[in-house]
Amino acid sequence: MAVMGCQDGFLAILGDAASSIVCGGLAGTVMWAAVLPIDVAKTRIQTATPGTSRDVGVLRNLTMMYREGLLLHAVMCSSIVHLLAGALLWCTPSYTSHGLAIAPC
Repeated sequence: MAVMGCQDGFLAILGDAASSIVCGGLAGTVMWAAVLPIDVAKTRIQTATPGTSRDVGVLRNLTMMYREGLLLHAVMCSSIVHLLAGALLWCTPSYTSHGLAIAPC
């Protein structure tokens, strides 16, 4: 009977871990999808030579990045990386502390 309790506990932890990984991955992806285009536009403004075509405002830079295809490409690549990173960062502290508090079966 004790073995069954351990399996049930393990399955509950596994289910919680899966939901944490999905939530963390989505949170990281959404955050970077919102922040990355503005960050790239800011960097383009900071590195532009005064008087050139890139020496314009944030909205104009975002429009130029969209026309160049850079906007979608950057968000997609970043989303893949931050899906994994967000998943790990979301669940690692929680399950490390949870794992330390569980008595062995």
